[in-house]
Amino acid sequence: MLLFRKNRAGVLIGMLVMLGGLSPVCAEESLSDGDENVFEEIVREEIPGSESEIFTALSEADLLTGTDGSEEEITGSSESMEELPLAEASSGACGKSLKWSFSNGTLTITGTGAMYDYDWENPSPWAKDAFILKKMKTAVIESGVTSIGNCAFMDCSELEKITFPDTLTTVGERAFEYCTDLEEAVFPGCKKLGYGAFRFCEDLSAVQLPEGIAEIGEWAFEGCVNLKAITLPYGIKTIPEGTFRGCSSLSTVTMYDSVVSVGKTAFRDCKALHALKLSRNINNIGQYAFHGSGLKEIAIPTGVTLIDYGTFFDCASLAKVELPYTLREVRRGAFMDCISLKNISFTGNAAQWKAISVDRENNAYLTWAKVSYIDPPVEEIVPSVVYRLADEGSGFLRIYWRTIRGADGYQIRWSQDNTMKKGVKSASYSGCNNAVRGDLEVGGTYYAQVRVFTIEKGERVYTSWSGKKSITLTKQLASPVIRDLSLRGGKVRASWTAAEGVEGYQVRFADNAQFRSAFTASVRGGNTLSYSRSSLAAGKNWYASVRSYRVGEDGNRYYSKWSDTLQISY
Repeated sequence: MLLFRKNRAGVLIGMLVMLGGLSPVCAEESLSDGDENVFEEIVREEIPGSESEIFTALSEADLLTGTDGSEEEITGSSESMEELPLAEASSGACGKSLKWSFSNGTLTITGTGAMYDYDWENPSPWAKDAFILKKMKTAVIESGVTSIGNCAFMDCSELEKITFPDTLTTVGERAFEYCTDLEEAVFPGCKKLGYGAFRFCEDLSAVQLPEGIAEIGEWAFEGCVNLKAITLPYGIKTIPEGTFRGCSSLSTVTMYDSVVSVGKTAFRDCKALHALKLSRNINNIGQYAFHGSGLKEIAIPTGVTLIDYGTFFDCASLAKVELPYTLREVRRGAFMDCISLKNISFTGNAAQWKAISVDRENNAYLTWAKVSYIDPPVEEIVPSVVYRLADEGSGFLRIYWRTIRGADGYQIRWSQDNTMKKGVKSASYSGCNNAVRGDLEVGGTYYAQVRVFTIEKGERVYTSWSGKKSITLTKQLASPVIRDLSLRGGKVRASWTAAEGVEGYQVRFADNAQFRSAFTASVRGGNTLSYSRSSLAAGKNWYASVRSYRVGEDGNRYYSKWSDTLQISY
């Protein structure tokens, strides 16, 4: 069953009725050869992403030609061709606690919480307003908004720029589908992208996925023909079906070892993708995952047992493949039409190679290639990655890194110099995946890296340094609130409220509001909330304030700001 978008294919529906029996011809159908199960798999795979192909099946002339071959005359009043008159700014609700407004080409969404979900039958208010749809160039989603609803900006083809807040956690299904002029998508804190979120955003050339994103929906970036590079942050486990299908300019994909599977057609028709380093933990690669891509060589990780239908079908530039000794089956068409495939490296022996079940008829180029047998790879200690930096206040920075199996320890380094040549400090750790540094400057921007080391013959052997992450420290350590100053038994007693995440407090007393020549005392423990001071001279006004502290790994104390001041006559 073929589904069409109402605003794009109304004419096509009528044409298909007249033509009757018209269906897309799939290259993969040639692989079925009477195998009904395979054919069903291929058809199910083809339909979700075939919409754009169906549209191109009929030319503009076809759409304007009647069943008898004669051209229809399209008429209309000249008034319909004139530009829409200017309209006043519009506004309304788009969530229980969200409002939208439009003015001077900019749509602004304010408030807190989640946006409503929309669909084809019930589009968002700005998407069904012809004036706004034509004039909207920019969208600003302000802080407080937590989600963008399903289909919220679908078909907003004039939208060029959108600002996402750090409060945003979810982008709904097809939220920006067919936003053909949208140029970039930078998410400060998003956790989930829905199905088809940026599908057919043809001008989208830059995408920055945040650390901590957990899920990318199927077909999320299908047809983004100008997308050139993408980094999949550590923590993503699956590259779902059709994620980058038809991204013909995509040349650089960075993934980490958290990825365990690549879905069907995930990189299909990625013509510029010449090289790709797969996660060493991948154990499943879906049907047609790299069909028609530009790969020149690929190494399949140890642990993969099956290369499925059409995985590398029509990869005409694929010249070299490394296959693991764990491989058990190569299905129909997996290497069909890989006309450049000449060399195969197999991490096993000849007997293991012969034991692999290979569909030879449709994988001729695989069976014709020269096979060399190499030793199975030794489990290498690979570089780690700094995946998060957290500002914990008053110059305290927590650095998180990915643990590596077999590592004896980790060395981290940090500096305010982006080149990591000046003012660099380092520290080593074992048995953990994060550390706190407390010797940094509030207001400063810091860069951090990590590398792994093993101990061999009593000496440390290091991997290369990871890439850098940066953070600007802006938070102060939480300050206590002084709540009481009283006299008890000839002593002045100060008490205060607790401050979160501190190790102790410092109290000061002085007979002047400027705290010249003040008496100070420190109390340990974040829950020690009072201190009494004796030997203060009577007959004076005494002032007191308090601040919290933490001890850095360098042994020094780092303080919050002083609290407000209380006064007592003694």
